[in-house]
Amino acid sequence: MTLAATATRWPVLVAATVGLVIGHWIFMAGILLREGDADAGFEPLMIGVGLAVMAATVVAAAVASGGAPATGVAAAVVGGLLMGIIWLLRSDGVPLPALVGGLSVAAALAVARAPHHDMRIRLLMAALMFGYAWWVTVFSAAFAIIVAPLLPFPTVGISDFAATREARRRAGRGYAATK
Repeated sequence: MTLAATATRWPVLVAATVGLVIGHWIFMAGILLREGDADAGFEPLMIGVGLAVMAATVVAAAVASGGAPATGVAAAVVGGLLMGIIWLLRSDGVPLPALVGGLSVAAALAVARAPHHDMRIRLLMAALMFGYAWWVTVFSAAFAIIVAPLLPFPTVGISDFAATREARRRAGRGYAATK
């Protein structure tokens, strides 16, 4: 994959991040309404719509990056299952680490990759983002609410950049030779 082809992936990642932010805030509004004095029938709808927007974003990112829609659907399902499992295992009920962990894995699986983009690096970055989100929620839940939807798709771009750089290093070409 050339440097130009790698650079064209960033608009997809930025647009997917915007979609995640929208879905995240709808989801968080439903969570906050659940804890407040809101109409009991409204909050499950908001939680469901938020999760649906996030899943649709993963599928759209798969298609926009050149992957198959089925890949995006499978990634969204895997990410959703992972989110549910992590959320159930976490005793305090805070959904943010589960969102970041599940969506990071979904993003790593969904976004099409070049042959030299190593899936291990993507999944390692997803695990690091999950650990970071877990750590941040321990110290500042308010900060974590803001940062959580900004993490999953940029980690794909960063891990792909690292893989591209490593592939070039192994090939004996420097960054300047590929401009």
